Amino acid sequence: MPSSSKQSLLLLFPGPKYDLDRQFGERLALLSRDFEGEVLTSGNDDESRVYGSFRLRTIHRNRAINLRFALFVMGTALKHRIAGRNFDLVVSYDPIKTGILGIVAARILKAKMITEVNGDYAEDIHYVDEVTGRKAVIKKTLYGLIIRFVLLRCSGIKTLYPGQLAPFRESLRKGQKLACFHNHINLQGFSKGAEEKVVLLAGFPFYVKGVDILIGAFRKISSLHPDWRLKILGWYPNRDLLNRHIAGHPQIEFHQAVHHRDMPIHIGGAGICVLASRTEGMGRFLIEAMTAGKPRIGPRIGGIPQIIESGIDGLLFEPENTDALAECLELLMRNSALRQRLGEAAQKRAVNFGADNYYRQLRDFYCDVLGQPFRSEATVSTEY
Repeated sequence: MPSSSKQSLLLLFPGPKYDLDRQFGERLALLSRDFEGEVLTSGNDDESRVYGSFRLRTIHRNRAINLRFALFVMGTALKHRIAGRNFDLVVSYDPIKTGILGIVAARILKAKMITEVNGDYAEDIHYVDEVTGRKAVIKKTLYGLIIRFVLLRCSGIKTLYPGQLAPFRESLRKGQKLACFHNHINLQGFSKGAEEKVVLLAGFPFYVKGVDILIGAFRKISSLHPDWRLKILGWYPNRDLLNRHIAGHPQIEFHQAVHHRDMPIHIGGAGICVLASRTEGMGRFLIEAMTAGKPRIGPRIGGIPQIIESGIDGLLFEPENTDALAECLELLMRNSALRQRLGEAAQKRAVNFGADNYYRQLRDFYCDVLGQPFRSEATVSTEY
């Protein structure tokens, strides 16, 4: 175990995680400046790697992943407790898949607990891509109970935008540390390439990301711009659903999901990057597009207004409004100067979402939860 000169963290990430170097290399190198510890997640294989002062361990994903991962986390915590190895802080990346495990591990290790909230879990649409009808209602109710249970027992909670915890206000207690800032995104390699006349949406699942909304909007104006095409990139196992909406449109194409290390190629060549989501905590794709200097369009929901200033570095439209989205597309498709101006402004602003800025806020938040001297005011949040 690392030296006692640094605070020790146990980080829990829901999986599966692939391309571990890109997912964790930069993040753990930053954390190693002031912290040490262990990271647990799932992936293709059982393996162990070292990044800076952190050991990353993955467990092979299989059909029994939930039970196996739970035993993996609890077993690791027990081994450290028996060996007398101390952890100061347990961090769960979300309150559902790893939240309860984080609570249990923190109890075993006698450590403080932080959870990150990275979605709008009170929204009905968050559940309909996986199940429908009564099953969706049951799933939403169950998840709501789990989230409330976890939030009530945390020493600290990190959100992505002000107001994200409003549906769970009654599950917060006095003395909890709250922070609001963006997540870590590996932005290495994102740059502005030669523009192609491509409208790009990257993400899934189908209804959550509003793929049907974007297809409907593009159809409205596609005949005015026969040289433009819409590319939908993501993991869509139900191709029948996607194909029904595309309906053989000659200017709409589907591209299979790619590794994150390949995303700079697709974003770098796009003319316009769009999210049409019905719910969105942050919109990583839009931050990647910002870094690449691309004009962006997004709905006025969740955390998206935090990363797009409409008319300055992108365009916002009212959620689920196909006509409003079509107007935004039409405006950018016919105006190359506007595309360039919005893209350049976005690229200048992207530094605010870089790794160093993220780490400063994360470090200060961890220090605040641990009761150490607070180093800046960046992470203080009193808004639910």
